[in-house]
Amino acid sequence: MMIQKKYISYFYIIFISLLSIVVSVYANRLSNTDYTIERDVFSQGAIKGETEHYNIQSTIGQGTPVSVLNSTSYNLRSGFVVSTDDGWEATINAIGEDLGVTNQYDIFIGVSSKEELIEAPPMAPPDCTVIMDLLINWEKYTKVILAEGEKTYSWVIAIDPHGTMLPPNARTASIMWDPSQFHPDADLWFYRLKEGYTGKGRTVVSDMRKITEYQVTGDKVQYLTLECTQDKCIEIEITLKAGWNLISIPVEPCDSKKLNDLFPDATVAYGFDSSYKYAEELEPQQGYWIKVPENKTYIIRGQDMSGYSKFLTKGWYLMGSINCKQSVPETDIPEALGPIYGFDRSYTQPIDNILEPGQCYWVKINQDSLFSVKCK
Repeated sequence: MMIQKKYISYFYIIFISLLSIVVSVYANRLSNTDYTIERDVFSQGAIKGETEHYNIQSTIGQGTPVSVLNSTSYNLRSGFVVSTDDGWEATINAIGEDLGVTNQYDIFIGVSSKEELIEAPPMAPPDCTVIMDLLINWEKYTKVILAEGEKTYSWVIAIDPHGTMLPPNARTASIMWDPSQFHPDADLWFYRLKEGYTGKGRTVVSDMRKITEYQVTGDKVQYLTLECTQDKCIEIEITLKAGWNLISIPVEPCDSKKLNDLFPDATVAYGFDSSYKYAEELEPQQGYWIKVPENKTYIIRGQDMSGYSKFLTKGWYLMGSINCKQSVPETDIPEALGPIYGFDRSYTQPIDNILEPGQCYWVKINQDSLFSVKCK
C-alpha cells in the first residue's frame, strides 16, 4: 500500500512538472503570436460579436489582463479582460501673416488613459500676427489631453488672427492639422470643426480627415470647437423668414425627412418636377418652396454630403445646395449651364454662382448634361 502511494506521488509530481512546462511554452507562444478577438465590448466575461484584429503581447489566463496592440489572427474564448489604448495626440498649427515677427502658434490635443493639462504662457509675444489657445472654463492651455472612455470629445480653440502687431486692422490666419495624428479608426471616429464655443455652432469643416486647413479673418479673438465623436451625424442650422422661402436640405437627414419633423412650424412645401408638386418629405439635392409663420432658426441632424451629380434634361429645375461654406454648380458641357436664381424676398443671382448651404436655386439647363454641385 505504501509503495502504491509512493508511485502515485511520483506520478503526480511528474504530471505537475510537465503541465508547468506546457503552460510556459503555450504562454510564450501567446506573447509572440497574432490572434483575432471576437467581441462586443472589452470587459470581463464573454468576448463576442464583431471580429477585430490585435496583437497579444502578454501571458493569458482566466481573468488575466491582456495588452492589445495590433493586428491578430486567433479566436480567443470568453473569460479575459482585454484593455486597449485608444490614445492619440495631434498638433494644431496656427500660421499668421508673415510680417517679420512671430507668426506661428501650436496647441496640442488628444485622448489618453490619463488627463493631461499644460497651462498657456500668461501673455503673447509683444509683436505677433496670431495667438491661439485652448480654453477650459475660460482658462488658457497649450495642451489638453482628455481621459478616454467617452463617445464624444471636444476642445474649444480661441484664435486671434490679428495678434498683437499694430495697426489693429483685420488679418487672416490659417489653422492646420495632420489627420494621420488622429485616432487611426476613421470608420469609428469623426473629426469636425464648428463655429463658437458651445459646440452647437455651424459646422465649418465637416471632415477634418479630408480637409486639413481652415482660415480665420478678423481683428479680434474668435472661437471654434474641435469635435472628435463616434456620431456620424452633424447638426446644421437653417434660418427661415416669415412667409415663403426657397430652401434645401444640405445633409442626408439622420432622423426623418418628413416636412413637419424637419420644420415643425411649416404650413406647406412644394417641390418642382416640370410642375409644382406638394411635398410631405424633403429630399437632399432637391429644392423646395416652404412657408413658415415667423422668423426662426431650425437645427437639422444629418450626415454630411461633399457633393452630388445627376443627369438633367433641358429645362428649369429647383436644385439644392450642400454643406460647404462655398459650393459651385457645373455641367460636363460648359454651355449647358444657364442662369441661376436664388430668392430672398425677390429673385437674385448668386455672386460668381456660389451657392449657400441650406439655400435652393432655380437652375436653367440649356441642353441635356450631367449637373454637379461640389465644394469650392
